[in-house]
Amino acid sequence: MANKKTRNRAYDMLVQIGHACGDEEKGGKKENLHQFFNMVAAGMAGETPHMISAAVKGLARLAYEFSDLVSTTYNLLPSTFLLLKRKNREIAKANLGLLKVLVAKSQTEGLQMHLRSMVEGLLNWQDSTKNQFKAKVKLLLEMLVKKCGMDAVKAVMPEEHMKLLTNIRKIKERKERNLAANSEETRSRQSKATTSRLSRWNHTKIFSSFGAEDSEDSDAEYTDGKTLSGQQSKATLHFNCKASSSRMHKAAKSLPEDLKSK
Repeated sequence: MANKKTRNRAYDMLVQIGHACGDEEKGGKKENLHQFFNMVAAGMAGETPHMISAAVKGLARLAYEFSDLVSTTYNLLPSTFLLLKRKNREIAKANLGLLKVLVAKSQTEGLQMHLRSMVEGLLNWQDSTKNQFKAKVKLLLEMLVKKCGMDAVKAVMPEEHMKLLTNIRKIKERKERNLAANSEETRSRQSKATTSRLSRWNHTKIFSSFGAEDSEDSDAEYTDGKTLSGQQSKATLHFNCKASSSRMHKAAKSLPEDLKSK
């Protein structure tokens, strides 16, 4: 319980710093928010799996909170797939959680621009490992199908993985038949319940080891928990987001090579 509270407060602090950086009414600006995000991203070059996973989880929390950071998060995809190749469970869970947030928070147009690289990156990683995360990869593909459409995903799907896509299509069709069989009242209740959860962050759902239950509702399952940052604190946060150029230069040096060129 203590670890959970500490983790949630750390998330809250990240979000509050982000608001302080980007809130133009309080002297902030979007540029500062992006600089802060890049400073956190430098942690992806950390020396231990714990440091790396903590940085990636922080990035996921920021991308979840700030829509302006979603497009910037796409720049991390090369590093994300490189980190997955380390075959470390802690790092894998964090990076797949980041991908999950990215898919959930992206507009369809943005996803389609990166669809091929995301699908190929996920499947290539899955093929190269014993993979304890097949259910998680499948869920991410289901989310991509829901956002971009079956035809768009099929167009970038390697031939050897078409069987997986066929399975996803059958599951999707079964869900649609079940939904159609529900009464209008039942569907209305489900819609309201889902809407009430969409504004909430849930660390456990996003970074959990996926089981069979995760496939049941790929849109709502990561948004049904409460944290303090779901309701922005009214307390004044005294934080100077105008970092000196030397500090920003030092953070940039720690970035993986594929981030420096972005």
